[in-house]
Amino acid sequence: MRWSSVIAVITALITSAVASQATTWSVPEAGTLSEVVETYADGDTILLSAGRHAVQLDVRDGRGLILIGEDRETTFLIGLNEIEPVLRIDAMRRPVVLRNLTFDRQDEGSVYTTILTRAQLTVDNCSFWGGAASLVDSCEGTWTNCDFQGCFDGVNLRNSPMTIQNNIFENTQQYAIITRGSEAKIYNNQFNRSTQASIIVTGKRRFPVIGGSPGKGNIFLQHTMYTV
Repeated sequence: MRWSSVIAVITALITSAVASQATTWSVPEAGTLSEVVETYADGDTILLSAGRHAVQLDVRDGRGLILIGEDRETTFLIGLNEIEPVLRIDAMRRPVVLRNLTFDRQDEGSVYTTILTRAQLTVDNCSFWGGAASLVDSCEGTWTNCDFQGCFDGVNLRNSPMTIQNNIFENTQQYAIITRGSEAKIYNNQFNRSTQASIIVTGKRRFPVIGGSPGKGNIFLQHTMYTV
């Protein structure tokens, strides 16, 4: 057997062993969400029961995060104050999954609710109420089936080739989607009553658009429902 084959087999065994050691944490049975976030290992899954969880989560040590709520209609993450995000993470290219959660800022300010950096990102079936929903920096992945209610901004992409699909943006105070230096793909979203504009594009990047009418300065027409 060649050395390359031996190395491949050993790598597969190690990967399998690491995967088999992953833990599933249930909150509140395993403690508060803040306590579990302090101790979970990369690759673990956190299952969050219904309720209102007041947190300020900061994970900038290279761990990924898999956080799944029981139901977005009943599982709320509420910030501890109005000047810090509910969740800040730098995953250093590790997977980050947020699913079935409602992020409730309880204010109309411009502070970001989530700051997500260097992640293989999946955000699905989540709600964002108030604040600026998310700053996404140097991430890849998908943002799907979410709704944004009364946010200052929706999703702000920086150097992040994300797919933004099947989301609803309602009563956005400023911009629903901002993309800077990102070859984003934006499909089948609804934009209702954005104060300034639905989408703003900056930087010399290709930006696929289906439907809608571009306005001055690459800002798409406001107060218009269309599919892009």
